[in-house]
Amino acid sequence: MNRFLLTSTVMALLFLALACADEGPEVASPRTPVATAPATPEEEPTAEPTVAPTLPPEPTATPTLAPELTAIAWEEAIDHIGEWSTVCGPVPYAHYWSADRGQPTFVDIGRSYLDPEHFTVVIWDEDRGNFPAPPEEAYLGETVCVSGWIEPYLDAAQVTVDSPDDIVIQATPAAGSASPQPAASPVPPHFTPFAKNWGRHGFGITVSASGETTATWRIYKWCSDDPTPPCDAMTEHEIISGGRATIIFTRVAGETAYGWVKESTEEQVLSGRIALTLQPYDMALLEFVGNELLDYENILCGPNYWQEAPEWLKEQSPCGA
Repeated sequence: MNRFLLTSTVMALLFLALACADEGPEVASPRTPVATAPATPEEEPTAEPTVAPTLPPEPTATPTLAPELTAIAWEEAIDHIGEWSTVCGPVPYAHYWSADRGQPTFVDIGRSYLDPEHFTVVIWDEDRGNFPAPPEEAYLGETVCVSGWIEPYLDAAQVTVDSPDDIVIQATPAAGSASPQPAASPVPPHFTPFAKNWGRHGFGITVSASGETTATWRIYKWCSDDPTPPCDAMTEHEIISGGRATIIFTRVAGETAYGWVKESTEEQVLSGRIALTLQPYDMALLEFVGNELLDYENILCGPNYWQEAPEWLKEQSPCGA
């Protein structure tokens, strides 16, 4: 009896264990792949977005505004002789003097040349071809601003130009609008190829890269004999030439620099408009332009003349002893 109960109990426990095993979860073999349904987009793990660190904006330079462009009125030009400036005003008269020496074109600003108080733009014949239209037609009746070195001529002032870039036609401002400003002034030319000491016997000039030039020459009259200037002086065995002048070169065209004599102790020797043209062997030709009283020329020699000139030229002594 006891053996029967024991056997029954064991059998009952065995059937109970098998029943629990059938109802438990199925465990996959570690070597058998488990089929899984594809994950939906919502179920896919998403990487955390990489957020760039917020940096302060790069400092930007404050734009520098160009200074307000200014110009002088034509009637003020006479007070600015020897300055590089911009002059503005209306053009009541312009003419091409084709029969005159140098065939200049005159563009008068403010008033015509018949009035002593006027300002003139001078364009020489060799530069007329730089202008797309005849200047006497293009600028007549317009209001213009012209930039360059202001030169004296008789009792008036003038400026010599060689390019249409030097003259700007001003548009007529609309009612209530600000007056037009002149265009930026062209940069003054440099005279580096001419910048040196040039001379001949008893005469010499020193040209700077800016065009400002000094000239000296012998008077051949000693101050000890006649102190009335100009006269030559002797200081410690050195001759101090009495002739002196200040020259302003204003433009360059090819191998020639053009300018004018600002002041001179002897106007019969050096005055008016001049031109300096480079020559071979470090020589230069100094000419007087538009002055019938000084219608002659000088050959000048530079510091390298003796090294560059051939012997046959040295024998001729083009610059004197």
